[in-house]
Amino acid sequence: LTFIAVYPLGSRVKLDTGEMAVVVKQNKQFPERPVVELLTDKDGNPLEQKKELNLMEVLNVVINQVMD
Repeated sequence: LTFIAVYPLGSRVKLDTGEMAVVVKQNKQFPERPVVELLTDKDGNPLEQKKELNLMEVLNVVINQVMD
């Protein structure tokens, strides 16, 4: 069985919240719901502290756009 990542590791994505993030981990059962590390807040300001968001756990946030 081959796994195809919808959002490959390192992909820069924009969330529907307006935040920018980078894909850091895959959820193989649900490739459209990866773990992302937030880069900016919803206003585009860089985050001082790293924050990971597992989209399998935070179901009200989705990826809107791939930036790469």
